[in-house]
Amino acid sequence: MIFVDRASVPIPILLVSARAEAAREKIRDLLAESSDAHLNQLSFRYVPQMWLDAKPALQKLFFGKCAYCEGRSPQSSLVIDHFRPKTTSSSNDNIRKRHLYYAWLAYEWENLLPACPICNSAKRNIFPVGGSRAALLDSVHKCREVEQETLIDPCFDEPLDHLRFEASGMCVPLTRRGDLTIQLLTLNRPPLVDDRAKALRSIQLKIEELLTKRDRPSSKRLGELIVALVEAMAPSSMYSGATRSMIERILPLDGSVPSRWPNYDAETVAVALARSSEAGRRRGPRRPSTEHVHLADVIPDVLTDPPKYEGRKSLPAKAQRWLKRVEISNFKSLGRIAFDLPLPPAEGSDKAPCVMLLGENAVGKSSILEAIALALVGADAIRDLKLDGNNYLRRDSSWKLTGQQAIVKLTFEDDKKPSVVLKIDPDSGEYSGPAPAQVVVLGYGPRRYFVTGQKRKSGSGARLATLFDPLSIVGDPSSWLLNANDRDFDSAVRALRQLLLLDERAFVSRPPRGERAGEAIMFELDGSKMPLERLSEGYRAVIATAVDVMRELLEYWPNLEAARGVVLIDELDTHLHPRWKMRILGRLRAAMPGVQFITTTHDPLCLRGAFAGEAQVLRRVKGGTVEQVDDLPNVQGLTVEQLLMSDYFGLLSTEDPSLEDDMVRYAALVAKASRTSEEEAELTERRLKLQGKLTPGKTPQEQLVYEAASEYLVVQRGRIQAAIEPSRAETKKRMLELWESARKRSSVNR
Repeated sequence: MIFVDRASVPIPILLVSARAEAAREKIRDLLAESSDAHLNQLSFRYVPQMWLDAKPALQKLFFGKCAYCEGRSPQSSLVIDHFRPKTTSSSNDNIRKRHLYYAWLAYEWENLLPACPICNSAKRNIFPVGGSRAALLDSVHKCREVEQETLIDPCFDEPLDHLRFEASGMCVPLTRRGDLTIQLLTLNRPPLVDDRAKALRSIQLKIEELLTKRDRPSSKRLGELIVALVEAMAPSSMYSGATRSMIERILPLDGSVPSRWPNYDAETVAVALARSSEAGRRRGPRRPSTEHVHLADVIPDVLTDPPKYEGRKSLPAKAQRWLKRVEISNFKSLGRIAFDLPLPPAEGSDKAPCVMLLGENAVGKSSILEAIALALVGADAIRDLKLDGNNYLRRDSSWKLTGQQAIVKLTFEDDKKPSVVLKIDPDSGEYSGPAPAQVVVLGYGPRRYFVTGQKRKSGSGARLATLFDPLSIVGDPSSWLLNANDRDFDSAVRALRQLLLLDERAFVSRPPRGERAGEAIMFELDGSKMPLERLSEGYRAVIATAVDVMRELLEYWPNLEAARGVVLIDELDTHLHPRWKMRILGRLRAAMPGVQFITTTHDPLCLRGAFAGEAQVLRRVKGGTVEQVDDLPNVQGLTVEQLLMSDYFGLLSTEDPSLEDDMVRYAALVAKASRTSEEEAELTERRLKLQGKLTPGKTPQEQLVYEAASEYLVVQRGRIQAAIEPSRAETKKRMLELWESARKRSSVNR
């Protein structure tokens, strides 16, 4: 980490525009005018484009490096980090309104930094302070005045006053703030330490050459060494903070000449280094801090591994990790399938990674969800569910067991190899693997209903019941919302606001404690109040599932802004209106940003809310093997029609099936090299028939293009059925040939 002067790059225009000021004003008005009860359940819907517009300027400011670890990732992978987060999940104070901190700074240039996904994920929305927290609506300047012992801000603080870097690559704290920053940002994670050590080793060799008396470098070599050291300390160089830290402990950066230096051009070296080091500023020798601060002491309910929050259940071992890879062998119809769960890109960096599985019926999508669920929930819950392992072993075409062991391997972030392995014995059907749950995991089948007043089953496997038993129900959301404590109720309402797109000024109410028997939770939708029981079936299904997730998460986490978990949902589109299908994934992710959703769907509308790489297509090929479809286009750039006819859904056409049959026959006749007189007559008849339904082209050129496209459909259909990737290059070549033929024909006619 190194100091960077923010004033060296102009503020992006959008952040000082009338649009940005209107967005700020909206937040300020809500915070200033709302009652305490409303503030406790208030959440904001931001306009990400406001800060995403600042990304090029931030990349320029930090020379394409992470502001925290100084690693240089591909620019597309750098994300926008809010130094003071948009919502503070954990702190060492006990304020009820911590979820509102620091919403009013969401669009402030001074609060934005570029970060690599690892630092951003580690920091999350945690922001410790040593004393009192600033007041709502305080400026960045005022926050700095009031809040003490916060994390190091590389655009305001001098990081090397708080951190020292060793030749080993380790980052050593010099102050309490340095210690907190190292721990929270995981600045001593092994890969980062190794990379820093390699960079510092090169610098160390140059310094040794410079200071060795017996092998004095030539004047030319001396100049080369000075230039190399100066460049290594420049803010544009990777790990320049670590380099400067090491250099300034050995060489003078103030223009002085130590007596231990060799007797050659020492003054030249000293002056050159001084000019490159912030106008000769020199920090005196500083020893590493003897006081080690544990984040768990500063923030009592965070960053132990796993954490234990006051009044909550102990979290599973992998509760703070995201699942990054799934490998399944011989599970039900799946021979072998493996896929990665991508990290979201910059525009979704504050949300957990997500995967949406697509494919034909019986391709194994539901089986994948079941396999992940069983591996995550642990053997104890599997026994609670009373699931016969033989039902999950692979069978051959005659429905006999293949005798192969079923294996599910899961790899989490920061793991180099699978850390959770579930096996099912091919002879006994016995499960082996971790006994306790590995994360907070919930699973839901396509049938997601609740019965008013009825609770869902109890037991460690109940959270997966509907995934394995279609007759199971989720719990009645009204019952839990009515009886939840105030903090959990407010947290759930904040999430429901995001999910249901409730206006920020709307209020979700419940009767006072002691007066709730027979009463209802009232939702305000479109200006009118309505009890949950009177909402549409689609609304009720969404709310029931979402509240079921919230209830389980709040057994472990203090609020839903901090909560992490894995939620598996089969057929996400069930019971939903098209408008809801387009919003459901994005709304779920906004309501519970730390939850990793793994879902299946048959509806292209549900892909709205997914980022590039998050929709994965499975298909069954010859021999029954299931494989992934590669080279899929970005779902964010496709219309619904394009999605249906792309490799995501594999339709050749969205036309009426009978019309498509006519087109296929017509295309087959067009593609035939030599036709009989009967076929020529049929071709003419079908062309006239299709012209009555379609407009394939009025000019010879347009008709030839249509004929080429028809040939492509014939080839494409055969190749899809044979599970062979189509050769679009050949089709384009054929199109060009036909265009050239049409051009020549037109020339002859003229």
